[in-house]
Amino acid sequence: LENGGRDEAIRTEAINVIFDQVERMTLLINNLLSVSQIESGVLKPKRSRTKLFDLLKDLYEGAIEISSAKALNLTIQVPQELSQVNIDKDLMSIVLKNLLTNAIKYNRPNGSILLSAEEDDEVMMIKVTDTGLGIGQSDINHIFEKFYRSSDPEATSRGGHGLGLYLSKQIVALHYGHLSVRSELGVGSEFTITFDKTKTLLANAL
Repeated sequence: LENGGRDEAIRTEAINVIFDQVERMTLLINNLLSVSQIESGVLKPKRSRTKLFDLLKDLYEGAIEISSAKALNLTIQVPQELSQVNIDKDLMSIVLKNLLTNAIKYNRPNGSILLSAEEDDEVMMIKVTDTGLGIGQSDINHIFEKFYRSSDPEATSRGGHGLGLYLSKQIVALHYGHLSVRSELGVGSEFTITFDKTKTLLANAL
């Protein structure tokens, strides 16, 4: 505050810190608003015909700069011919941004993240896979609970507010889907969104 303003390197670092904290605060406020709307029953999905390939590609491009700045390798593996789906694009973006943000936040230097999707005749699956800290067995049964925070010191040091995964699971449930996780401590995690195509995603989408 006193002398750093004259040093370009210090100004750049300060701006980056401010940006990160504003992004974190924005995410927290938006998540709190969405949780409040879901729990009061006023948040209803506004479904529209959506090209899932385009949605995932946009989210990938939005996260690539942040992941690269943290020395992470973010890749995408999504078939261009994925079926069009009937979802609330904005709500599903919240879910995927939360999962990608976590994959970046809880990863390791030079780690990797994969955003992928696949389908068959019955289900559509979207996955976010990382090579990060992983989740211990004592935590894995609780991570979708509201405000739950791991007791692991390394995970706690990365920040967070314990709302992202809770909100994501609620939004996926509003689409009659399921959000699950597979993880190994010290190896990484894989979060999977699974939808029943015949029941939800393709209804009125053709």
